[in-house]
Amino acid sequence: MKVNSKDIPNWYPNYIPLTEKYGERFCAAPWTSLIIEATGHVKFCCMTVGDLREDSANISDIVNSSLGNNVRKQFLNGGMTKRANSDVVFEKGENSDTYCDACWKLERNTNLPTDNRLSNNQWADNVIDNLVQNTDETGRIDKQAPAWIDIAFSNKCNFSCIGCDSFNSTSIGKYESAFQLRDGNRDYVNKTFKESDWLQSNVNVEELINYILEHKDTIEHIHFQGGEPFLMPEVYQTMDRLIEHDLHKPNGIKLWIHTNGSIRKYKGVDIFEKYLSKWEDRFWITMSHDGYGPRGEYIRYGYKDKKWLETYTRLLEYGCTLTIQHSINIFNILHQYECLEWYVDNCLPLIPDADGGHGPDAPDPRAFSIAVNPWNGLECYRYLNVKLVPELFEKASDVLDKCINRSNELGMNNYSQVLSRYQSEFRTSGVPDIRDLDKENFILSINELDKLRGTNFHETFPELKPWWDYCKDK
Repeated sequence: MKVNSKDIPNWYPNYIPLTEKYGERFCAAPWTSLIIEATGHVKFCCMTVGDLREDSANISDIVNSSLGNNVRKQFLNGGMTKRANSDVVFEKGENSDTYCDACWKLERNTNLPTDNRLSNNQWADNVIDNLVQNTDETGRIDKQAPAWIDIAFSNKCNFSCIGCDSFNSTSIGKYESAFQLRDGNRDYVNKTFKESDWLQSNVNVEELINYILEHKDTIEHIHFQGGEPFLMPEVYQTMDRLIEHDLHKPNGIKLWIHTNGSIRKYKGVDIFEKYLSKWEDRFWITMSHDGYGPRGEYIRYGYKDKKWLETYTRLLEYGCTLTIQHSINIFNILHQYECLEWYVDNCLPLIPDADGGHGPDAPDPRAFSIAVNPWNGLECYRYLNVKLVPELFEKASDVLDKCINRSNELGMNNYSQVLSRYQSEFRTSGVPDIRDLDKENFILSINELDKLRGTNFHETFPELKPWWDYCKDK
């Protein structure tokens, strides 16, 4: 897979030099990245499926587990490149032969590197050469130098987003039957909802904090995700320890936090004032947002325009890097342009102008950032499914063109570049008819959600009637 530099977002300048050095499919994650999940599982990347822990709970030993070593070995001996470029059967597995197949499958479909490889290679730049040079023939690294730690302390969350699951949100337990139907499970068991029934929190917080402090000189970023991180006491426990060791100061550890935008206080204390302000401009917030008004509330159940915008405004006051995470799916693909205009009307005027002030007169659209990702893992909710209904495909393609033209007009080049990648996939990728089971999953899950939540899909998304009829007439 030869990648042209113009196909790489310009915030990943290190990707091509690194792959020229170590191979076109190289990924630094097995050397420099760790993801700690609420279950206690440890992985190198969110796209992978195996648990690195084996019999050890010690993080240093986990990094050099037999699975971890084998994955690094395959990257260095060409095994990963061979697998990525071959006609393989992509199945879930927990060994090094299938560890990275989710990325390879996606890259084969798009002929572009995944966002995960782009970011992992970018953030590893300061340490990766030394780590590779000190990796032995078995894949073991004697001196660890993590650059990126991704932590989900629990699945505690006050939203029940339609593209999520109970492993990532305790609130989904109220509607678990609908989510089981979405995933094709007809043998689910309805349980009386208690948050404690669904809460997962199996991270050894103290051991993890000690590992972070031990490697404070190489860790550049800590990413708090969830669930909703601002509901988790462990997040504040970690920030307290970082502050105690002056790691909130310049040359310390930067924070990246994913939030749904609904939480601004913890135990009655202003989160931004007590904690995040100490990092000044050295923290990065990603606020999830998949639509506004009734559509946004349907997709991200718990969301409200007013509260989200209040949080957005407050965060901008601190001068942090602020990104909107927007996930394209079957529910919002036809409304991308409307949503972009909503951002322009409600968010862009808040961006600092050239003189550092705020206001509608001279906002700087280049400082406005939208990260776009598709729901590729949910077959019945994928945005590409509209290609199966010609009238919807034509509308969606036109909408993406309008978004790209509008973002170019505004100077939002990064957003335009990402959308162009998805437009290319949209127009060139073949989409075979989805299984009858997935069509049934769509109908049954939506009916169940509407029954449990009191929502109404048909009133909220009348434009998707052709898709509904397509699924219903399986």
